[in-house]
Amino acid sequence: MRNEKFKLPYCTYIWQGKAGKDLNGDGDIKNVAANPTAIPPTPEYKEEGWCFAYGEKEWVNPFNVSSTSVVDGVPVTIRKGATFDDYFDEAKDDENLQISCN
Repeated sequence: MRNEKFKLPYCTYIWQGKAGKDLNGDGDIKNVAANPTAIPPTPEYKEEGWCFAYGEKEWVNPFNVSSTSVVDGVPVTIRKGATFDDYFDEAKDDENLQISCN
């Protein structure tokens, strides 16, 4: 691999997972903190979208994805390297994998 041979870092790309939306109509897209003293109290909500990192390191060494199906009455487990969509799904389900798009 060129990264190891030439001691180059892997390139990491930032991909948009979800676009932000101006939910309260104030013209700004920002996360809004809860205000329990407001009347009525307002909950915290997120207007900002999120992004995730996916790049050469993931292409070269993806995590394994397993799926099981039944073939002729016998359960068969298929393992494959994760794709871009698998990384997107992981980030969608785990806020720790989401990063700011700024």
